[in-house]
Amino acid sequence: MVITQRIRTTSSQVAHVTELVLELTEARLDLRLRAARLEVRSADLGDVLIDYVGHRPVVAVDRATGRVTARREHAWLGAGPPAQVDVLLNSRLPWAVRARGAGMGGRLDLRGLRLGGLDVSARDGQFRADLPAPDGAVPVRLGGRGAVDALTVPDGTCVRFWQEHGWVVEGHRSEGPVALDRYDIWLDGGAGRCRVATRPPAEPSAAATPRLQVLG
Repeated sequence: MVITQRIRTTSSQVAHVTELVLELTEARLDLRLRAARLEVRSADLGDVLIDYVGHRPVVAVDRATGRVTARREHAWLGAGPPAQVDVLLNSRLPWAVRARGAGMGGRLDLRGLRLGGLDVSARDGQFRADLPAPDGAVPVRLGGRGAVDALTVPDGTCVRFWQEHGWVVEGHRSEGPVALDRYDIWLDGGAGRCRVATRPPAEPSAAATPRLQVLG
């Protein structure tokens, strides 16, 4: 049995949804949010798979594949306020993260995860993604015309770029032998800008950042 906690108020307010881990051993987050401000972080959530706070959220878990899809419910009485989304992922499981939506932006603090891959496509969006030390060859795909993406990786991380046509690439990139543990970054979908910076490996996560509030 799947247990979902759902606290709802009016359509202009914020709702809170949680889903349990149950039998899952890994998961894939698939976010589809237009013009949203997004914050994604990780924490040890025990038996909770995902803790999602946002305006009119719709969250579904495919237990056969481990795919977690999340979107904003359609507003029939007007566009409503800009979507604000705050997501906590259970750091006990490996995750792949995918986020798509025009005008979407925000921060992905993935430092506490075992990251299997990252796929972000946001036309005219601005993202910062703080990545953990890679385990194996980890694919990162960035897309969206006019997108501005900033990535941080631990010092000494191997980073390779592919398909740079139309993109401006700044900051850290690796030269010489290819490491087994690395990020392979693919740049797609028109002209954008990507900057990669390094940080100390032991930099703490921002898990204590205040979250959106559920209004009751």
